[in-house]
Amino acid sequence: MTGTPSILRRVRLNDRLRDLQSLRPARAAQRHDETYRVRVHGLEYSEGEMSTFPVPIAAPRLKIDASSLRRWIQRGCPVVRKGRRGPGGAALVDLDKVNAWRGRVNGAAGLSADDVLHRIGTALLEAVEQDHVDIRAGFTKEEAAAAFVVAFERCCKTFGHTFRFDDKPEPIRALMRVL
Repeated sequence: MTGTPSILRRVRLNDRLRDLQSLRPARAAQRHDETYRVRVHGLEYSEGEMSTFPVPIAAPRLKIDASSLRRWIQRGCPVVRKGRRGPGGAALVDLDKVNAWRGRVNGAAGLSADDVLHRIGTALLEAVEQDHVDIRAGFTKEEAAAAFVVAFERCCKTFGHTFRFDDKPEPIRALMRVL
């Protein structure tokens, strides 16, 4: 048999691996300082100007499904370039403009999700304390408060917002104290 014995090949490979691992930090630091140019669907971007993406790439960044984003575009969501058939023909959307449009469409009078949820929590608390919904519906005050806390949590889920147990808005904490 000719060639290098297997034990020597393994030693040489391990030496090469160690050499490559010792170079890795220097390469990572070098890459960090460089400005990247990325080519996405036929368009070239530098790292700082990447707020415009095709639908399949923009959707995960917006934490939604691509079909939802396409549906929003049909309903009037702003686009940089309309979509067309064929490779590279996906509609281009600006993430900042889509988020602004979402805030206008999803929130009442341009309110943020936090503001809307706070108003919902206030309305639920007032329904228990001022409108006496417990008497009108034939529940105890504790049962009404528990139902409204669950309803508020469902609203939060619909808006895609979660609160830690100790971080809920003050009106909901007041309802929880009634329990």
